[in-house]
Amino acid sequence: MVSNLTAHCENLVRERNISAKVDGRVKAAQSIDKTLDRRLQHRIANQLGAYRSVEEMFHDMHDLAGIRIVVDYPSQLEPANRLIEEAFWQAKSPNIFTRERPVGKEWDAWFGAYQSYNHHISVKNGTQGILGAYRNVVFEVQLTSLPESLYNKLAHPLLYKQQAGDISRRDEMVIDLSHGLSLCYSICLLYAQDKLGNIEQPDQGLMSAMRSAANDGNDGQLENMAPLLSMMPDMVKTQSASIRKQEPGSKVSTELLTSMLSTLPEQCPPEQLWIGFVENMKGWDTKLEAVETA
Repeated sequence: MVSNLTAHCENLVRERNISAKVDGRVKAAQSIDKTLDRRLQHRIANQLGAYRSVEEMFHDMHDLAGIRIVVDYPSQLEPANRLIEEAFWQAKSPNIFTRERPVGKEWDAWFGAYQSYNHHISVKNGTQGILGAYRNVVFEVQLTSLPESLYNKLAHPLLYKQQAGDISRRDEMVIDLSHGLSLCYSICLLYAQDKLGNIEQPDQGLMSAMRSAANDGNDGQLENMAPLLSMMPDMVKTQSASIRKQEPGSKVSTELLTSMLSTLPEQCPPEQLWIGFVENMKGWDTKLEAVETA
């Protein structure tokens, strides 16, 4: 079922010329048991009784099958939302997670919260072919953008799941910064395409690496970051490694600072100077306030 629904959604976005990555997943058995038990207790509390058919279970299990659509640019969210509303029957209004939601505890995020749309939908009556068998199944489609998905690699485990426990104000600032940098990527790429008159052919190497990094964005795993990290300039890797060798809280020497700035033009092409500078500064983090002047 999931593979058929995924293929159908891939065809839909392709027909509308929406650049997107479509993935499907099936809810884990243990998670299904917990959800059914929770929904059963809700039915009993509302005097609806036990489930009488498999169809009733499917109706309550709106996320038994899940589709995730990640559009390349935030500007494509609106047409993708319209596509979903037109192509499927809406079981209920979508859950909209807006950028205006509060984020974290210590820092008022400049770039807002993770933005996504969760649709609970089913195949329309009268649908023919293999999809017609799923008319009574309600499934979930999560729609977000590539920059939001990249940002959520940090925000979901650290802010929502709190896997590292309480984090500092500085940590929340860095997470917010990652959101801004992800959004800036989309703006820069669109600008470059407009200047080159090459809207349909973005940098496929970089786009593929970003998609890989954003894949399975809610699991907190970093294995898929490798393709994106491999594109980092060698100078950035070397200088960042030197910084990491220092003890936490130790001072950064003037020599190391000036060395980084002087070697940037030599080891980075002009279009990557800012990337190189940002990567070095991110590696220093709290040491920025402790630069030696002697």
